Amino acid sequence: MPAQRGTNGDLETMSEYTGELLAEIWNAMKPYIDRKERLDAATSFLRATEEFTNIEDFRKDLTGIDSSLDAALAEMFGEEEAYDEDSDNDDQDEY
Repeated sequence: MPAQRGTNGDLETMSEYTGELLAEIWNAMKPYIDRKERLDAATSFLRATEEFTNIEDFRKDLTGIDSSLDAALAEMFGEEEAYDEDSDNDDQDEY
């Protein structure tokens, strides 16, 4: 999504779109990641993202996209999350 002008004419900050952008990036990468590697990939993706933004601020936007990302979020925040690599929410990404 390109930067847009706010009501005062200034470019709006990227932070308004960060959760949505992260979700779109994950969904774009996910089909290229083997199912057995998705939890590790999701964890690495979130850890790398954490260097630039506060993941907790965008957790709501990222939750429910797929089970590997949900499990990685739960792991980051010290919660228990059962992860089954064979039960990803999105089966259409098989290649």
